[in-house]
Amino acid sequence: MKEDAPEEHYRNRFLATAMFNLKMVDTAGGGIRKMFNYQRERFFPMPEYDLSKEKVKVTVIGKVLDMDFARVLAKKQDLSLDEIIMLDKVQKKKVLSETEIERLRVKGLIEGRKPNFHISYDVAEKTNLKAEYIKNTGVKGRSF
Repeated sequence: MKEDAPEEHYRNRFLATAMFNLKMVDTAGGGIRKMFNYQRERFFPMPEYDLSKEKVKVTVIGKVLDMDFARVLAKKQDLSLDEIIMLDKVQKKKVLSETEIERLRVKGLIEGRKPNFHISYDVAEKTNLKAEYIKNTGVKGRSF
């Protein structure tokens, strides 16, 4: 997804060529990034890929899972696709790597202790999510 480049080897070259010629797929190599951006534009969760058992399984959710995160995405237009994918992990309560945790903390997007992260107070304040923030952290240390 990051390189947005086509596969070097297709398992079934004939099928790939036929689908391209019938306009069933976009130009070679751009589909995955387009799917992520399509979900982003609608504030839907990011697609999930399972590459186990020598197969590719894609799960695409066509609805907003968490209105709080949808509001964050709507208000913070400057987030990169990588940051949105990381915040999507927080939304889905998935494990973040140390690098992802550090990047989100530096940008002030998350708070909490591993593995229980939530959006930060600053983000919550800017997007009218104070009630959700208080539910996640309690009222200690913040004045409203």
